[in-house]
Amino acid sequence: MKKIQTTVIFVAALFLLVPFVVNAASVVMSPTEISIEPEETFAITLTANPGVSTVYTTGVNISFDADVVEVTGFSFSSNWVEVKQSGYDVVDNESGVLVKTAGYPGGFSSPKVFGVVTLRSKSEGDAEFNLTNESLMLDETSSDIYVAASEGRSASIYVSPVEEPQTEDTVVEEPVYEENAADKETIQEVPEFATTTAPEQTTTTEEMDTEPQPQSTFIAAVFKIITFGTGNNWVGLGFLIVIATVTYILVRKARKTKKKLTQ
Repeated sequence: MKKIQTTVIFVAALFLLVPFVVNAASVVMSPTEISIEPEETFAITLTANPGVSTVYTTGVNISFDADVVEVTGFSFSSNWVEVKQSGYDVVDNESGVLVKTAGYPGGFSSPKVFGVVTLRSKSEGDAEFNLTNESLMLDETSSDIYVAASEGRSASIYVSPVEEPQTEDTVVEEPVYEENAADKETIQEVPEFATTTAPEQTTTTEEMDTEPQPQSTFIAAVFKIITFGTGNNWVGLGFLIVIATVTYILVRKARKTKKKLTQ
């Protein structure tokens, strides 16, 4: 009997808790799966869902793998007033921690975009971008009513290596030419023309010999006389000088004799 009562109480508790969990205040992120390459920039949007309550302040506390990704920026959506107090505004890319807090004047009772996180992939690997239980959502009594959402509380980031394009070997087909009738014609042989050889002309030594001219013979005889048969040019030159000198003396002497006779 006690077992039956315990079971009934447990089931009733579940039915009471289900509406509370479904309508609980939470923060979700989108997209929840990201596939990129190294050195790429991407963004994740955070949305605050107040459930059945009215929320005035929201704070997100996110952990991530700092070896794979890093936070490069954060921008709040409109109407949010940023809280810049120590511990409520943190960007730590060494430890992998992001904390952002802001108030919403007048509160909100329907889902509102909280802000957009900008990240950059650093190296290959897988990383989780998780909302931790240190996140908060405060109602009108400043009570923290944040409950981690069952879905959308984290984003899985997959950083894969850059794929090099694969090039396929291109086979170039050589064109096939069909032979036609013109290509098959036999080339006619070029007739050889008879060549005639000119008769060889022979010249004998006797034909090449020419008889000496009379003038050449006379000059040779005179040259032989004035050189006294030696054929020496200097002897001939000396002889001509002597002849010229004697002739000059005789002519001069004859002129003087003629001059005396006329006086």
